[in-house]
Amino acid sequence: DYSSDASKLFVKDVFGMLQTIIVDGSKEKLVGNLDALELVLRLIPSDCNLEVRSRAVTSVLELLIMHPMNVVSVRRVAGFDKLLQGLTNITVPLTLDRASLQASPAVRFGETICECLCYSAVLMSRHNFGVLQDTLRFCIDQTNTMHPVFRLQLLQCIRDMLRDRNSRALQPIPSLLLGEMVKAMEDLRASLRGPPEGATAGGSWRDDHTFLGTMRERLRSRHTHNNGVIVLLEALAHAVCADSAQVAVFAGVDGMEMLAAWFSSDTSPAVASLCLWLIFEFVYFAPESQDLTPLIVRLICSESLSVQKRMLLLAMLRA
Repeated sequence: DYSSDASKLFVKDVFGMLQTIIVDGSKEKLVGNLDALELVLRLIPSDCNLEVRSRAVTSVLELLIMHPMNVVSVRRVAGFDKLLQGLTNITVPLTLDRASLQASPAVRFGETICECLCYSAVLMSRHNFGVLQDTLRFCIDQTNTMHPVFRLQLLQCIRDMLRDRNSRALQPIPSLLLGEMVKAMEDLRASLRGPPEGATAGGSWRDDHTFLGTMRERLRSRHTHNNGVIVLLEALAHAVCADSAQVAVFAGVDGMEMLAAWFSSDTSPAVASLCLWLIFEFVYFAPESQDLTPLIVRLICSESLSVQKRMLLLAMLRA
């Protein structure tokens, strides 16, 4: 039982000693004992009490703050994989309201993991984008299940990583990674039309905790800040606007067609409006990258387009 103050103090002291062993007497607070670091990281995705796991994540974050080069040691012992795996085995009741979720120790645990990932991505961003790549692929992997709150936290983390790279004019992400983001959006749009192949009638495919299940559920949310699709579209915007050449890359992986398909689909007005705005924004950002005329003509002539969407399209086109 770690609920008492004495137990929490005991856990804190134990991890304080582990930190001392990890830095191994280094005056610069550099990691000197990789085995001890790996032990702490292995506690994060384990079945230990949540208080122990939370303290382990906090210890890793403190080590990164002590010295930025410690991020290399975390990477050497596959620490980022362990941090991501820590999000997949947390039980949070789905019936909790928003206030209760924010106060939940499990949700705070997830937030600390995302903070650790974001900080690590910033520390390594000038040399590689490994943390961003691993986080994105883990988030959109259909085989990974986690509570919707943690999925949304990861999406926000990815968006913040891309925004940071964009603001510091770092090297844009490769076309392969951009293509994976576009494909994730395409898979989600396709899943809205019906259950995936092999799903049983009356099954729980709409309410599972996979990537597609979570995103479908968030699309039905009335609050845009809970809408995972909007967060993913914002992440795409930061990835594409990092460099004008990225617009051509985005178009090359059928990104414009994907945005047009989302705009034409039966989705929320907020998502449809954002997709259309991104199409015009990307073309304005790099007008030489693609001729938008055929796409716009096809949208205007589409019989399935509602009157409201047609008026929105014409208004944006005029603007």
